[in-house]
Amino acid sequence: MPLFNGGGMADKGIDFVNYNHRAGSFGWLSHPDFSKEFYEVSRSNSSGNWAMLDQIAPFKWVYKIIVAFGGNQGHNTVMDQSAGSAATQHIPNNPLVKGLIVGAIVVSGVYHPQDPLCSRLAEGYITLADAELQGFNYLKALNKRTVEEARELPMEDLISGQSTLGSFSPFRFSAVLDYYIMPDTYNTLVKGLAHNMPVITGNNEDENGVTYNRSITVSEYLSDMNEAFSGTWLDRFLEQYPADDSITARGAYDSQWTGRSKVGTWMPEPETEISYVLNNLYDTDPLRGSADYSIANKMNSYLVSFIKTGEPHGLDSNGTVANLSAQGHSVSTMSNKPDVRLEDSEALPTLSASEFREYNRLAEHMDGFHNHFRHTWNTLYDACCANKRPSGVSIRQFMNMGMEFTSQLNMHHSIEEQYVFPILAKKMPQFKKGVNLLKQHKEIHRGMDRLEEYLEGCRTGERELRLSEMKGIMDTFGKVLWEHLDDEVRTLGAENMRKYWTIEEMKRFRM
Repeated sequence: MPLFNGGGMADKGIDFVNYNHRAGSFGWLSHPDFSKEFYEVSRSNSSGNWAMLDQIAPFKWVYKIIVAFGGNQGHNTVMDQSAGSAATQHIPNNPLVKGLIVGAIVVSGVYHPQDPLCSRLAEGYITLADAELQGFNYLKALNKRTVEEARELPMEDLISGQSTLGSFSPFRFSAVLDYYIMPDTYNTLVKGLAHNMPVITGNNEDENGVTYNRSITVSEYLSDMNEAFSGTWLDRFLEQYPADDSITARGAYDSQWTGRSKVGTWMPEPETEISYVLNNLYDTDPLRGSADYSIANKMNSYLVSFIKTGEPHGLDSNGTVANLSAQGHSVSTMSNKPDVRLEDSEALPTLSASEFREYNRLAEHMDGFHNHFRHTWNTLYDACCANKRPSGVSIRQFMNMGMEFTSQLNMHHSIEEQYVFPILAKKMPQFKKGVNLLKQHKEIHRGMDRLEEYLEGCRTGERELRLSEMKGIMDTFGKVLWEHLDDEVRTLGAENMRKYWTIEEMKRFRM
């Protein structure tokens, strides 16, 4: 998988080993029958953390054989990202890896234990009793009473649980608090159960979908923050981001996201950073500019230094640990703005008329589509505001116009997301998953789904068409729709496109 290509690490003298583990029911299924079997080999009456055992096995294997590859047997560091960062957090706490690792790198790291998201994301866990009960109900749903009977099932029947690709099962398999592989709750540091080793962690600027310009009341704001923080942490937070009415609540809500982003990296979303951390842009995104390669080399150097020395000092041009105090470098000097490029800090030459037309071609083409949607929206919305259909348009024709609007916009967005955005996203962060344009798509579609359902009900006679009701539905997504139509064209405009693409590349675009 190119994203996890370790060549950039190997180039700086690191033996890079990738490993996989089981997921879903294969990796996390607990059951009283399993617990009895596991007791025979471990003396622990528990079950469920098979995926964790999968993650421990590579360290034992590496410890035995890495010398044959020129590695240091006693100097292994564990590193992973996002869901893998949860595993990287659990591994240093695991008594079974004692003496096998000396450090951990937690990329897109785990949440504070008091954060409500903590229980729902990868670092979440359930008690052994709950896990065994879920396992019992899981086998019951498969019409099996025992593990022995379940072993006769084909693999396809067991591809269940939210953690397994392709699954639609209601069962959620996750880590199990078994007090063996997972020795305790998140109090391992307090209780001195974790191995004593350096750990480096960090988050992205938009780690879990930052939402700006949210219409929020002061009571909603305080409720959100009371859920996320408690005690003195809540008091200190509200001192930094106070609110006493809806206006200040909205401002404080936006400001706290900006403040949080400053303690993360400059990358806009999860996974964006991997090619930079591993220094493998040459394989994942070779068309990136020299600034990106420079940033990737610097980020990677800090981590290579951490792996070699336990300190993120970076490396000099010879690949040796640099003296940061003498050079004035630090990790905090990284920009917190996405997609930093040399061209952004240098004056770009004026485009000729023909160059401007080529660079602006996608924007003009897209604006043509968008003008059609703007015109149809205005026709529908003006009629709703006036509480009167356009002259000469029957009720059925008006409803069909609304249905065609939702159908055509759905098709337009589907084509963009399948064929256009993935190409643009190779070089333009604005078109990556989780960033604003695709978030706008989701918000628009929530409103369009309601409009389509309403009009379909009117068309079939289940309800009477009331233009005031239709206007209310359109109001739920009209603002974001018009912002999106403008934002997308602006992003595709000549002055922005020239920052990422050559004129020859632009000529190859087909839309």
